[in-house]
Amino acid sequence: MTEFRLNWDKALEAIVWLAHRQPDIDFFHISKVLYYADKAHILRYGRPVTGDVYIAMAHGPVPSGVYDLLKIDPFLPDELLKKLDDAVEIDPPHVRARRLANEDVLSGSDIEVLEQAWGRYASLPFGELSKLSHQERAYVEASPNGAMDVELLVDEDDPDRDDLMKEIREKAAYGVL
Repeated sequence: MTEFRLNWDKALEAIVWLAHRQPDIDFFHISKVLYYADKAHILRYGRPVTGDVYIAMAHGPVPSGVYDLLKIDPFLPDELLKKLDDAVEIDPPHVRARRLANEDVLSGSDIEVLEQAWGRYASLPFGELSKLSHQERAYVEASPNGAMDVELLVDEDDPDRDDLMKEIREKAAYGVL
């Protein structure tokens, strides 16, 4: 299974970006918008936005590291938790931005897919978005509460699949985000 390394700074800025776009966005919608943004970026550019590992949970894909941030996991480094507190206000399950996202951390293509995923998925009702995310092949083939395989995001009938898989594996191996 191919895995990228989570880029904590990009994950944090993506959260801030979403929370600024949609004040009081909830953990669920953050998780799903990031999933679809990461998927779109992988399919277009061979790498995700955040590099997070998605877990197949009861209500769909959940980015493991982002979820730990949103829960303010005490096992995360103090420096990261301080950055989080400076960036967003968390009132579970809602998140509000304290500042604008640092777009120097996010690439133009990162922002492009975040914008598209936010526009398409952020306003969908919980049930509809959960149902939609349960249809994802990577979700369906993952064990319950298990990691989802990035390679399963690429359709088997994609004519460019072999080249894209090679690019994805190379970028994952070298930690390119």
